[in-house]
Amino acid sequence: MRMKELVSKVLFVDLIKGLSVTFKSMVSHAVTEQYPKERSKIYERFRGEPRMAVDENGKTKCIACNLCAMNCPVGCITVEAERDPETKKRVLTRYVFDMQRCLFCGFCEEICPVNCIQLTTDYEMSQYDRKDFVLELNELEKGMEKIKYKK
Repeated sequence: MRMKELVSKVLFVDLIKGLSVTFKSMVSHAVTEQYPKERSKIYERFRGEPRMAVDENGKTKCIACNLCAMNCPVGCITVEAERDPETKKRVLTRYVFDMQRCLFCGFCEEICPVNCIQLTTDYEMSQYDRKDFVLELNELEKGMEKIKYKK
């Protein structure tokens, strides 16, 4: 066994194997996507832009249970709510989602009992200003304003 290792080291077998992979990739055809004209394939489990689901009346489905905020590993979700004196239910007053800190892990989406918060497959989220990445409730309901690129 030691003789085999010695011969392998002297003849640089590992180096030759590595260089063969390099030379094969040098002569193969490169694959390039022409981005604005050709869109990438989006996989089913991709997590992108966050959205809040609304019911048929256009009102948010969020019940202000605060589970998404408690379950977020980086604390990028803030939920504020008040008790309605008549119905004794919590009513959502403010919902803030900070995409600058978000890991897009999907924990908020999985824990939501009413499937309100969703991470969609929209991946074009570039903005010119950092404050545009902090989304309030109305922005989460309608989605981020997109910069339209010409094809």
